[in-house]
Amino acid sequence: MSNPSALSPPGGFFRTAIAVLVAEAIVLVVAFVLAPGRLAAYGSGMGALDQDDLRTGFRAEFDEYWRTSEADFSTGLDTMVDYWFRYHLAKAVIAALLLLVFAILGVLVWRAFSKLDNTTARGTFAFVGGGALATVCAAASLIIFMANIQGTVAPFASLLPMLTGDDAEGQHADTLDQLGQQLDHRASTGERASPALEAMITDFTRYHSAMAVIATIAAILTIGVGVWCRVKGRTASTVRQFRRAMTSLAMFFALAALGLIVVAVANTSTVAHPIPALQAVFEGGW
Repeated sequence: MSNPSALSPPGGFFRTAIAVLVAEAIVLVVAFVLAPGRLAAYGSGMGALDQDDLRTGFRAEFDEYWRTSEADFSTGLDTMVDYWFRYHLAKAVIAALLLLVFAILGVLVWRAFSKLDNTTARGTFAFVGGGALATVCAAASLIIFMANIQGTVAPFASLLPMLTGDDAEGQHADTLDQLGQQLDHRASTGERASPALEAMITDFTRYHSAMAVIATIAAILTIGVGVWCRVKGRTASTVRQFRRAMTSLAMFFALAALGLIVVAVANTSTVAHPIPALQAVFEGGW
């Protein structure tokens, strides 16, 4: 017969810590949705923008910038890019905090599970389900963090997809036509284009360089976590359910690391050949 004491989490501290971490996660999720626009507006000289306002404003400022034939941003475009930098920075910080909270939450649940001498099917489901949910949420937070660090490093390139779309008309449509022609000429001849386009290429390359580095670091860390899970599954507990859970978790991190390696390789390829990738952006890809 199962030991009744083994069916409950190990002590009041565990329950309190879990409750506090869950509350923090909820607060951070709400902050992630509501706070970045307000934080980006603070000190940028702009109010918080919704997606449509940002797209309209960026298109207008970019059209003006394109016609100056200068590499330096106009005042209006510089303000837009600064706003977008602040926006991604705010999201990156909140995502990093979420990653930390979910990582601690996962460690607490898995560690508590490993210390049980025995458990029922219901207890196993509670610990495995809770640990798996925390792990998946941590992985999602990592992806969001990576994407926003990339946007922080190269906010101008991050804004470029807002230039495209079937709704382009008038002056903006003319800008896109000229841009496409210059990109085609740059791709076919290798000759340097206008300063504005060269600035776009430089920031676009930086954008993908950042993700190549970030994904490589994340892949190495993920492999390390997977190995740790495998070792813990063999040595930390005699409970069969825990050992199986750790084996599954190690496989999850192995697959995640493989995905990150693919991302790193793809972005490295784009860094080596940025022009075709930038052409794809203005043809509707990204």
